[in-house]
Amino acid sequence: MRFRPLLTVLIALAFAGVYIAAAISLSQYMHVDLPCTMAADCSTVLNHASSNFMGVPLSAFGFLGYAILATLFCLMASSNAKRQPLWTLAAVTSGFGFVTSLYLQFISFTVIKAMCQWCLGSAVVMTAIFVGTILLRKHLTDDTELDPTRPALISGAVALAGLALTAVILQNDITDRTVKIIGLEQYKVTDLVGEPDKYAFGPKDAKITVVEFADIFCPGCRRSYGDFHTLLTSPKLNNKVRFIFRHYPLTGKEGHEMSDVAAMAVEFAASKGKFKEMLDAFFYADEEQIRRPEGIAALMDKNGVSSADFQKELAKGSLWMINAVEDDKARATKAGITSTPTYIVFADGIKTRQADARGIQELWDRPEYAALLK
Repeated sequence: MRFRPLLTVLIALAFAGVYIAAAISLSQYMHVDLPCTMAADCSTVLNHASSNFMGVPLSAFGFLGYAILATLFCLMASSNAKRQPLWTLAAVTSGFGFVTSLYLQFISFTVIKAMCQWCLGSAVVMTAIFVGTILLRKHLTDDTELDPTRPALISGAVALAGLALTAVILQNDITDRTVKIIGLEQYKVTDLVGEPDKYAFGPKDAKITVVEFADIFCPGCRRSYGDFHTLLTSPKLNNKVRFIFRHYPLTGKEGHEMSDVAAMAVEFAASKGKFKEMLDAFFYADEEQIRRPEGIAALMDKNGVSSADFQKELAKGSLWMINAVEDDKARATKAGITSTPTYIVFADGIKTRQADARGIQELWDRPEYAALLK
């Protein structure tokens, strides 16, 4: 393959990578799963600790890498360009991306034991770019000039259109998940939570109370849990919001086989005065670790809750743990809640609102809530 067609292909591949990385980043920012025939696996991979570096999604770094490669290939198109140094930068960038992709796929298949089709697609694209860049080296002395405008514009337009369509699909998923609860303003905190004081974090006299219904194995819940708790202690909320967590296990769905057990383990921990500690431990733990009974037992013991005593309670058929979880789900279902995470926001003098993971982050910029936080 000669210089011109090979470079054209590399430009197109770089923009394909830009689209894939941008789509993954967008889904993580919006806390919505990407369209995927293996949605549970995609969510599992993207929710794993290996998908982030210093709190930043790796897909964001991937987007930057692909954008740099697209720029380098376009600059190499001119016959007057100093192609050798540009090629060296492209080879180093794509080589690093190639090695990183292989490592992440290795982690995906051997540690997480799940496959994200979007991540795999990115790995394939980066591999093709790396191989193409190596093949390009012997053509650097070719004085052929390629106008990069057309392939860049076409590839960029396709990537932008694809990203816009993806954003619309993700936004529709958010809309579908947050169907308005009719008559929500009639509910009180005690209608949703039998014993508010037992499960509440934050000041009892707070003017705002947030009740969250979530599943410990829900990917969106796991992503939003840390974000929201960081927000709770931020200068914006300034420890002026009371938070109550309740269970809504998605029993029967793939990937949620241990949801009930994990929820009961949290309830058992609550009876020992370790509710928050155990809840934090579950949400911040490696999800693969707690997908097995022995993983849950190890996490309990590590956090000062006897897994042996928990197993004894289960063996005795103690209904109080089961009832605690089932009562939560019954209250939520009666209120019209059908998905996780769902946040119900009670505030003095303000109509009770429902919010999803993204909405709960944006709610506090509204003037009526800001006034209560002063």
